[in-house]
Amino acid sequence: MEHKWTSLGAFLIVAGAAVSLVPLIGTSFFPKDLQPVFTVDLFLPEGTPLRQTKAEALRAVAEIDRVIGRDVTSYTTFVGAGGPRFWLSIVPEQEAAAYAQVMVHARDRRRTAALAEQLRRDLPPRIAAARVRVNQLETGPPIGVPVQVRLSGPDLATLRHLGDQVKELLREFPGTTVIHDDWDPEILRLGLKVDPERANLTGVTNQAVAKVMNGALSGVSATSIRVRDRLIPVVLKLRPDERSRLDDLRTLSVPTGGGTLRVPLDQIAVFRPEAVAPKVARRDHERCLTVKCDAVPGVLPSRVVEHLQTALAAASKGWPAGYHYSFGGEKEEQAKGFASMRVAMVASLLAIYLALVVQFNSLTKPMLVYAAVPFGMAGGLTGLLLFDVPLGFMALLGLSSLAGVIISHVIVLFEYIEEAHERGEPLRRAVIDAALVRLRPVLVTVLATVGGLIPLARRGGPLWEPLCYVQIVGLLTATLVTLVIVPILYVLFVEDLRLIRWAPPGEHTPEGPPAEHTDPASTGPCRVTQCRSDMVLPSG
Repeated sequence: MEHKWTSLGAFLIVAGAAVSLVPLIGTSFFPKDLQPVFTVDLFLPEGTPLRQTKAEALRAVAEIDRVIGRDVTSYTTFVGAGGPRFWLSIVPEQEAAAYAQVMVHARDRRRTAALAEQLRRDLPPRIAAARVRVNQLETGPPIGVPVQVRLSGPDLATLRHLGDQVKELLREFPGTTVIHDDWDPEILRLGLKVDPERANLTGVTNQAVAKVMNGALSGVSATSIRVRDRLIPVVLKLRPDERSRLDDLRTLSVPTGGGTLRVPLDQIAVFRPEAVAPKVARRDHERCLTVKCDAVPGVLPSRVVEHLQTALAAASKGWPAGYHYSFGGEKEEQAKGFASMRVAMVASLLAIYLALVVQFNSLTKPMLVYAAVPFGMAGGLTGLLLFDVPLGFMALLGLSSLAGVIISHVIVLFEYIEEAHERGEPLRRAVIDAALVRLRPVLVTVLATVGGLIPLARRGGPLWEPLCYVQIVGLLTATLVTLVIVPILYVLFVEDLRLIRWAPPGEHTPEGPPAEHTDPASTGPCRVTQCRSDMVLPSG
């Protein structure tokens, strides 16, 4: 109390130092779940037949069994599509002949992360024909690949070029792995180019050419034959020996607009080999190429995104007009989750402020209650740093609930101060007595909560660890805030800032109407009036 400004300055320095450690903590959305099941996805080149995909999946199972077979109980393999949505955060892949998924069932769920990491390191060199990705089950919304950059624009070749630039930026950052895009490498395709001038002269349309080629290669359903309760389609198409060579396709004839004449295909079109993207994705009706990568253990995806944001801010200045980028993956979902949490926290704090205004009948005293909140939240951030846990959704939830606990402790302290004020005690005596009297209930609450959180932090898994660490360290810090910082702030608000009025004992005015007293020596009641201490009453 004698050095209140110095004490407050020291606490502000400590709180500022704790908040400055946030960049060292890093951010994350949700941790991986502690489950004995994880998946291995195999992405083969586009056009791979289903039989070859199945063979690669069985080969992958054999290689997995060689690497971690002693820690695995069973395998479940899906070929051509992903498994059912047995977990909330799993989004099954679309059906594709070049895709397979192996579900690995481990013996010990606490060994799942180590087994998945071992497969990430050892399995890709053994399965060179496919792109391998090992996925652990997520505890939050489905994210998939954590680092995603979406490139949007009109031209395919330009998007490919910009995607290669982003991949180079990702390779510059140590800790990135499995860098790829969702368009996959280009494949060689035999394209048919129709000459528009010759087609117009002969009266052949592009639709007619497409029908002939589709009927020759894929076939056309002419009718159906009923066999008991089934309908078997009858498909008309060329025999394999009639469509196996390019010369056979050139000799096909295409009908003209009238339908009476037919024109050889090689007179109006030419076959050309070309490299094309196997698939072109769109987002908001715009062509969109998404570059993705994983982060190695020990490297947060948010660190990769921070590096990429700085690099893309400089690189995008030289991009052509009409091309832009945006981030997806963990950063997008984290921004959504943190935004909803901020809205809920602001609404809660406003509601608490209005309740405190009604309770204390003052606009400034609730501000003093909130002045203690940042100090306790700084303690919660320090807990994340001490236990090496990133700031995620559950940690932010712990910080918001920690603010409510600190406010409840301060209210308990204020209640005694207000009672002491009504009794006419001096300011500093009332503040010190309040801290001493309320020490026991505050400590009982804090120690009971911390004692209940310790088992949850040790055995609750990675989902609850951030919340527990924030609460444990934050509550212990909040005790110091409640019993030391709040009394200092209260005295500052009264003596120096004069935001709270405190009447000295000699000037304290009791509430209510003046009391009546009957003097036995008089014949009627006399009224006792409030007098100043320096006023002399006349005798009688």
